[in-house]
Amino acid sequence: MIMLKHFWVSNELLCVMLLSDQFMASLLHVFSAHVDEVVGKVVKSSADTTPVTCIIADTFFVWPLKIARKFGIIYVSFWTETALAFSLCYHLDLLRMHGHFACQDVREDTIDYIPGVRAIDPKDMMSYLQDADTTSVCHQIIFNAFKDARGAHFHLCNTVQEIESETILALQAKMKFYAIGPIFTTTFSKNIAATSLWSESDYTQWLNTKPHGSVNI
Repeated sequence: MIMLKHFWVSNELLCVMLLSDQFMASLLHVFSAHVDEVVGKVVKSSADTTPVTCIIADTFFVWPLKIARKFGIIYVSFWTETALAFSLCYHLDLLRMHGHFACQDVREDTIDYIPGVRAIDPKDMMSYLQDADTTSVCHQIIFNAFKDARGAHFHLCNTVQEIESETILALQAKMKFYAIGPIFTTTFSKNIAATSLWSESDYTQWLNTKPHGSVNI
């Protein structure tokens, strides 16, 4: 039996990325050098015990493919959003070709040509795909990340197969794409989750004081 050892590099960077252009620029141009050093040490230190065979990294990182190739290990892309969001980013060329992205006069008609994706309204796409200015550092990260993602050996997605089966099947026709969600933190089951987006606006007690059938909702 061969034991597979993973070097896991993933976190919730996207929300932080949106806060600082300087941070995003460093992520795009500088961060890979530090990762190269860390991965190199891990690979070297484990060579005689349990060799590192793959690196699992957030898809939005722009360095995993380069690092994986340098050290001769497998690159596993880990996508933390929906398969739908992945497919839209993966097919930016189609969105651009049809005038729904990165165009001077962006079309507002329905998008119905993405494989495995049902017809959607352009305003329902992620906000960064609706931006008129696509020269930002954030967009450069997206472009580079998905250029590298095409070279990934596997794609893991935090989604549910039964919910996004059409989109997942269409992606699997082009790559090794697997739904492994939903993924929760170890403390998730210990917390009480709100059952309403507006839990602070609970009118149950007030309604109970009114005569039956006297309030129309």
